[in-house]
Amino acid sequence: MRIASIYVLAGFMALICLASLANAGPRTVFNGPALVPAEVERVYDADTIYVKARVWLKTDKAIGVRISGVDTPEKRGSGCRSHPLWRGKKLPNFIKAYENDLGLKATDFVKKLIKPGDWLILSDVKPDKYQGRVVAEAHYAPNQKALKACLAYPYDLTECPSLGPDLIKTGHAVEYTGGTKAAWWCEGPSLQALPKPKLGQGD
Repeated sequence: MRIASIYVLAGFMALICLASLANAGPRTVFNGPALVPAEVERVYDADTIYVKARVWLKTDKAIGVRISGVDTPEKRGSGCRSHPLWRGKKLPNFIKAYENDLGLKATDFVKKLIKPGDWLILSDVKPDKYQGRVVAEAHYAPNQKALKACLAYPYDLTECPSLGPDLIKTGHAVEYTGGTKAAWWCEGPSLQALPKPKLGQGD
């Protein structure tokens, strides 16, 4: 009887603990810590990075991270859905080429900042519409000292800049909060940026 009472009490205490966790305030999609350290595996493009993150207990999981709050030019295809010619699949090739060129430059910018084996700190992690990917703010640590400082209480991320704002400040991205994507590169290069035609003799 005493043993049965102990089991009942232990079960009751476990329920209390679970209830307190459920009401402990906002948590990430993984129901884990507010800040998630993640080791970089590869940079796919300027706003998508594949990492290995410890998101639940002691399990490392390979996931794609879509940088929140930004839209960057595509390095292949086009994301210019706001363009009037998008629906008829008549988007001019020179606009696609312009976007792809900017997308490659933006990707190179990120690859110079973040390399395989480097560490990111993910915050505000949310599920993405694509399986195996999340949307999160990504802070990059320039070195191990900065990483330890940012992960130590009280979790001051001053030494670990956020990638999204850096992309916007350097002109490699625009702010994006949802809905149809619209960006300045969808207008194509300005007339001043286009190469001038070579004129032959007598022209």
